[in-house]
Amino acid sequence: MADLFADKTGQKHVTNRFPVPVDVVADTAYLNSITGETLQLYYWNSNVLTVDAGQAAGTLVIGKLAFTGVLDSLGAMIGNNADTSLTFTTGTVLTTIKPFRADLAEAPDKATLEQVATAVTSGFTSGQYCVDHRNGIIYGIKATTGASDTVAYKVSTQTTGGGSVITDKIDLIKVGGTTYSLGTGVMAASMPVTLATDDTQFGAVGSASDVDGNIHAQLRYIGENAGGAIPYANFKSPDDFTATYTSNVTITLSGTPFTVESAHVAYIKYIPSGGNGAEILVNGQKGVTITISSNVITVDGAGTPFASGDAYEVGINGQEKAFDASTNSTMVSSLNNVWNQYTDSETLVTAQDLTAAYADFGAEIDVRGYNTLGVFVVSDVNDSENVTLKALAKTTSGGTDEFELESNGSYELWTTGASDAKTYYEFEVDAIPFIQLQAIAGTVGGTAGDLTIYITKKY
Repeated sequence: MADLFADKTGQKHVTNRFPVPVDVVADTAYLNSITGETLQLYYWNSNVLTVDAGQAAGTLVIGKLAFTGVLDSLGAMIGNNADTSLTFTTGTVLTTIKPFRADLAEAPDKATLEQVATAVTSGFTSGQYCVDHRNGIIYGIKATTGASDTVAYKVSTQTTGGGSVITDKIDLIKVGGTTYSLGTGVMAASMPVTLATDDTQFGAVGSASDVDGNIHAQLRYIGENAGGAIPYANFKSPDDFTATYTSNVTITLSGTPFTVESAHVAYIKYIPSGGNGAEILVNGQKGVTITISSNVITVDGAGTPFASGDAYEVGINGQEKAFDASTNSTMVSSLNNVWNQYTDSETLVTAQDLTAAYADFGAEIDVRGYNTLGVFVVSDVNDSENVTLKALAKTTSGGTDEFELESNGSYELWTTGASDAKTYYEFEVDAIPFIQLQAIAGTVGGTAGDLTIYITKKY
């Protein structure tokens, strides 16, 4: 038995001229038989591809089928010289099919078509030809002066057809097995739309002669009004001033923060008293011009849009509200006034006796978010001497660890021979969450001195 695979004429490489084969033939396709197609032959006249006009026998020619992916006789797979669906009606110009040597066709990737044709027909005699079934190309050596022939073949497509034409549209009557109707719209090659005279989708169109005008008017309205964006304005009524109906084309402004000129007016939004058909008139758009004189706004190019009882929003642009032109500065108002940066005074301890060891005076103090702790001390000296007050830092509320302040952490309240006094002290606490005050007397004496303490906190 002969080795059917000894002749290695198949494709070896993927190139720009020969793509991946599986990309060419569609899955789940229709089998179509092409008949009556005229195959025009071409030849090269001084390297220029030229229509065959009865060139002599022995001339190298090429022809291109209308469809690619020529199948075998069954229409099951891409054909080859041993099994092809391609037949000639006359069959006298090209008579004997030979293997198509794809390896020669694909090898010169940058070769001209003439060079490819010469390569794949090398050794051919008159009448012999080969078929590139995948790309629908025929190469051959003419046996007669014939310039064309009629061919028939099978291809696989995703649309139905037959004869010399494949259907060039997709039938949308059924989608997924379900029947659909296009309604009253009639689609032709130029895609006009036919509407009944009572069709209200584009308004009352009347007769067919004015359908086109109505459609264009409606589409223009949709395009012009899409989005409904309102231009920017940094002053608006009724928040910054008042806009009042004057006539069907005029509005009077009052209480404006500055003298309004025509160039300041950005837009007018008016809402009819009935609540329907609100519109936005933008100065300088769609032929609308808005001018103002002595605080009376006049609208031109919008018909007579206003009516008594309508609601209005007028937007004007002026110097930013916080900008002071006289000083070229922006005004800033503090939301936390100076008198609100202190907490109210609170009593920490009242007449607590001094001891010979440091003792807590009052509960720990929450100073989170504050910068300064103010301490007001009322000293009752009695027999005590050398009294010191200090602040200890704590990282957590109720924590046992207490930290000495490295600077400004203590004050000597009095030494010896002192008299009763009232004194104010400060501790910097901007990075401290909690403070514990303590006091000690070097000499307590027969009657211990005592302290009354009030505190405030400052941001």
